[in-house]
Amino acid sequence: MQNPLKKVNLAHYWRKAFVKWGVAIIALLIVVYGVVGFFVVPGILRDKAQAFVYEKFERTLAMSDVSFNPFTLTAEIDGMRLSEHGRDDPFLTFDHLTLNVSAQSIFRMAPVIEEIRLVNPVVRLVRTDSHHYNIDDFVAFAMEPKEDDSPARFSINNIQIENATIEFDDQPKKKRHVLNELNVTVPFVSSIPSQVDIFVDLAVSGKFNNENIALTGKARPFFREKDGMFTVNLDRIDLPVYVDYLPFTPKFALKDGKVSIHMNVGFGQAESGKPGLTMAGNVLLESLVLDGADG
Repeated sequence: MQNPLKKVNLAHYWRKAFVKWGVAIIALLIVVYGVVGFFVVPGILRDKAQAFVYEKFERTLAMSDVSFNPFTLTAEIDGMRLSEHGRDDPFLTFDHLTLNVSAQSIFRMAPVIEEIRLVNPVVRLVRTDSHHYNIDDFVAFAMEPKEDDSPARFSINNIQIENATIEFDDQPKKKRHVLNELNVTVPFVSSIPSQVDIFVDLAVSGKFNNENIALTGKARPFFREKDGMFTVNLDRIDLPVYVDYLPFTPKFALKDGKVSIHMNVGFGQAESGKPGLTMAGNVLLESLVLDGADG
């Protein structure tokens, strides 16, 4: 018969208790981390962004919904609206933004973005006079001297801009231009030293004033010897629209004319040297009609 007074194995008991408490604490921390990430972080992001934009630029920032997944490190913003400086008119809007941050940011000590996807952005640029635009406040902020002027370290992957629109209101010329149906794809861009020598691919397509444009190419923008190659495709661009932007007053009147450009453009600049440019392709002029300036 087993002795009921047999000595209890205290070490084994405390080991089991320690494991149970350890599992319980870890589970509690995960729950707290999830609750804070899902329910607290979105409000903080919204409040901080709105306060920064108003303080620095006197613009209002509104977002219909902000969410954050702390386990995938993915932030999503729906229905964003940024106003003009000192006015309530919209300057920038978009339907949806997805930003997926990589955990590598911790180890690389630099922001590493796995994916950024922007859907239906609309930007309204206004030229108010010869030297002023409705983005002057952004330009002034960017030109302010920084305490640390060393190049920023970052890595952004899978950049996608879908169905963007850029409206340009040239008030001095009383002209309006629209770049729409704009789609931009950039698989990768980085300023991290171990990655700057990798070529960055680029694909851009859209319509400028209802005329098709396309740009594809590759470049190394942060490499010590900057170089790259781009293919430009422009089809039947209406020339009279742009005569007013010549830096001189022409002694002719351009009544009609269209230009198509299909060209490969290469550029390069050594670490210590002058930049170089090569161009090869075709330029086609159609239906060109010129008249004297006096008619």
